[in-house]
Amino acid sequence: EAIRRQPSFESLRDELVDNRDYLAAGLEKLGFSVLPSNSVGVLAMHPAHSGASIQAALLERKIAVRRFDDDRIRDHIRVTVAPMDQIKHFLATLADCLKAP
Repeated sequence: EAIRRQPSFESLRDELVDNRDYLAAGLEKLGFSVLPSNSVGVLAMHPAHSGASIQAALLERKIAVRRFDDDRIRDHIRVTVAPMDQIKHFLATLADCLKAP
């Protein structure tokens, strides 16, 4: 069974990697520093906005991201890789949040 399903697994894995790379590039275009990742999520930090303020602005728009209280990553947000349409919506919403006063 596992051998039979290998092509679909590889296709899904490739899609996740492509989506993660697109997400990371989109975050960088918005001014974020993105830590390297081999997982289904990325850690990113914006130099002009705290992690807490980004998280709050996104929550007001019904988008949840993870934030941590550890001093080393306090201002980072963790974004989980999603289907491409959701990533595009997330990046557009995040761009609006960063423009808001």
